[in-house]
Amino acid sequence: MAGYTRFYLTTGPRRPEAEGLYLAAGHTPLFDVPADPTTIGPLPFEKQLPARERQLPVPAPTS
Repeated sequence: MAGYTRFYLTTGPRRPEAEGLYLAAGHTPLFDVPADPTTIGPLPFEKQLPARERQLPVPAPTS
């Protein structure tokens, strides 16, 4: 398998709408959610990306 396996992002502690959006989109918080966000700093999230089968190029037919 090649490529990225997860999506990582952060938002500021004063952006509750971004935090809600990331949670609603299935991102996993990498911090203590009940804690006061202003004591944490940047709020990190991650989301695992689905595995993809590597597609090999199909050789052109020879004549």
